[in-house]
Amino acid sequence: MKEAAHEIRFAANAAVHADVVAESLSIEDADDIVGLMDNILEHIYQRPAKVARIREGREGREAKAKAAKELTGMDVIQKELGGQVIGEIGDEPSSGYSDEPPF
Repeated sequence: MKEAAHEIRFAANAAVHADVVAESLSIEDADDIVGLMDNILEHIYQRPAKVARIREGREGREAKAKAAKELTGMDVIQKELGGQVIGEIGDEPSSGYSDEPPF
């Protein structure tokens, strides 16, 4: 990357001081220089932001998985059935449902 930055600087100096340089910068060379600039800017600014987005997504998925593992069997059942189940497994009534409203 350091070498690319130097080549960009040399090309810029040649463009600014065209009267001193024997041959001016060609269109193809200018396109190559712009490509180098794009690569440097991507490496410095865009790549770290992309890595941060990917990391945040992974950490969010890991946190969800951890929270799901911490639920007990009854918690999962109540979550799936919208909180309708009362009592522990084996408690009466055996159906696990109540005639009472949930509120």
